[in-house]
Parts: sequence; structure tokens; C-alpha cells
Amino acid sequence: MKKVTVLFLLSTMLYAQQIDMLYSKYLTSKQRYNYIESESLLNEILSIKDSILYLNSLVEIYELTGKYDSAVVYLNKTLREESDTISINIRIANNYSMGKKYNLAMKYYSKIPEYYLNYYLYEKIGDSYYKCNKIDSAIIAYKKSIDMGNTSQEIKVKIAKIFIQNKDYETALEYLNHGLNYNPDNLAILKLCTEVYFTIRDYLNTVNYGLQVIDLGDTTFSITQKLGLAYYYIAEESVSRGTDIKYWESIKYLNIASTLEKNDALTYFYTAMNYTAIDSADSAYSYFERSLNTIFPDFIDDIYLQLGSLNQKKENYSAAIQSFKQAKKYSPNNNNLYLYLAVVYDKYYKDRSTPLLYYNVFLKNAKNADEKLVLYAKERVDVLTEEIHFSNN
Repeated sequence: MKKVTVLFLLSTMLYAQQIDMLYSKYLTSKQRYNYIESESLLNEILSIKDSILYLNSLVEIYELTGKYDSAVVYLNKTLREESDTISINIRIANNYSMGKKYNLAMKYYSKIPEYYLNYYLYEKIGDSYYKCNKIDSAIIAYKKSIDMGNTSQEIKVKIAKIFIQNKDYETALEYLNHGLNYNPDNLAILKLCTEVYFTIRDYLNTVNYGLQVIDLGDTTFSITQKLGLAYYYIAEESVSRGTDIKYWESIKYLNIASTLEKNDALTYFYTAMNYTAIDSADSAYSYFERSLNTIFPDFIDDIYLQLGSLNQKKENYSAAIQSFKQAKKYSPNNNNLYLYLAVVYDKYYKDRSTPLLYYNVFLKNAKNADEKLVLYAKERVDVLTEEIHFSNN
């Protein structure tokens, strides 16, 4: 009997020594970030002795290597042995969240008593609600996180994006500006502010925030294009000195945008509009043509309209007529195009019946047209009618 006891004690000591040796190797491999070896060593230990210490160590390795499903399997094993079930449920929920299984994450987050929740957990709960498309619940969770002292910039971006999606731009800006109070150079928030101000057509603030983004080294297409467009709109609305400088600033940033995205028709179009505004017809014409080569149907009528106007200024009346006709093809309800055609034919055609026809078509559908345009068309109809009358006699 004594011999059996001695053998048992010896074998127990050998197992203990083996486990200690393996665990020491595990700690070394973990320090060296050799997680594959760490996982293998822990599984070997657990095959000898199943204990909470080694289970938790293996869960940690799975979390570090992104094996969240495996982490959950072993966390569920610890639930049967650990008394602190709340902490384990939190880890299970977090692993499901990191593994993008948000419905399962919500199941475990719901098991956590409210008194146990902190701002970190409320943010994680908000993330899961958002991913499950439970937007109102996500907002409530994010607000609770902020109210409990979460001053991270990331959560301000998250909640602001929800309000942007809901087109509540005022509330979105409140959260974004609150975030900037803590970190004025936060690139993500500054970029989002630029996007929001551009969306609500506050072009001065678009420039203000966009330039800060540029200063921080972000010269992406989206930012440079919005800066270019904002400068153009500011110039168009301005009657003060220095307007030409704003057109040139617009051209500067649109040119940067066009080097980043070579097939964007809108960038070329507004570059052409800038050159039109500063009376650089040749450059405008070149950029309108570039825009046409990459254009989408939504914009093509505007481009042909601008090309027609430029050709008319250059007294290239034949090309102007063709451009206006193309514009009419893509925008059949634009009644003003009949007037533009009438004016060009009036100057270009010896046959006076053609401009007279277009003036009359314009007047026939001119219920909501500008009174000055209507008056001009009527005067030309009278003159042309008289010219045709006398030429026939």
C-alpha cells in the first residue's frame, strides 16, 4: 500500500514538473509573440491538467490572434468553474462583437446587470446595436457612454455618423465640435466636419475645416475636390474684391483632385466653370471637352450648354448650334434651349424663318420663364416677322 502511495506521489510530482516546464516555455514564447507555439504549449498543458489558469491563458491567446469563436468555446468552459459569471459574459460578448457576430454579442451583453456597466461597455453595446441596425438603441447606448465620462474621439465620430445618416446635421456637428474641444487636430473629426458643412452648403466652413485637414497631411480626392467646389461657390456668391483669387484657389484644388481621380467629370466640369468665370475661354473649352469624355448622363446637358455658350462667344455659331442641340437631346424639358438656339440662328442664318420658329417655340412654353427673356423673344419675333414680310414683297 505504501509502495502505491509513493508511486502516485512520484507521478504527481513528475506531472507537476512537466506542467511547470511547459508553462515556463509558454511564458517565454508569449513574450516573443510566438502565439502559434504558445497555443500548442497550452493545449499540451490542458491535456495533462484542466485548470482555470490555463483555460484563461488559452482564451487570451485566441483573442490576440483573432480566433474569437475558439475563445468563446473556452470561455464557456470556464463558466462552469468560475463564480464570476458577469466578467465571463462580458468577455464572451466582446469576443462575439470582435468576431462581428453582433446578434450573439447582444445576447450576452443583455445578461450584464446595469450596475456593472461602464462607459466602455456602453460603447461596445452601442456598436452592436448599430451593426444590428437598431439605431435608436445605439444612440441611447452611445449617449450613456458619453454621459459616464467617455471622452474618446472615436465615439463622437460614431454617434455623429448616425445623426448624419438621419440628416440631423446640427446635432452631428454638436458632437463633432465637442470632440474637437478635447483634440483640435483630430483628423477623422475634421474630415467629417468638412463633409457635413459641404452637405449643408456652408462653403466658408467647408474651406475652414478642409484646409485644416490638408495641413494635417490628408490630400485625398474627396477633400481636395470639396475644397475646389467650395471655393468656386464662394466666388460665385461673392461681389467683393479678390473674387478671382477664389476662382484660382478653386482651380488649384480641383487640379489636385483630378490628379488623384482622373475620370471624374464633375472635377473637370467645375474647373471649366472657373476658367469661364475668369474669361479664359480656351482653357474652359479644353476642360469641358475632358468632362465630356468622362461624363455621366446626369451632367451632360449642362456641359453641352456651357460649350454652346463658349462657342457662341467665340462666334463659332455652327458649333454652338450643335452643342445646344446636344444639350436639348439630354435635357428635353429645358425650354430655354429653344431661346439659345434662336439667338444663335438669329446671328448666323440668313434664312430668318429658322430663328423665328425657335423664338415662337420658346414663347409657347414660357409660362415660368424670366420676364426679360420673354420680352426679348417677343421683340425679336416682331422684328423677324417684319423682315420676312418685306423680303417677300
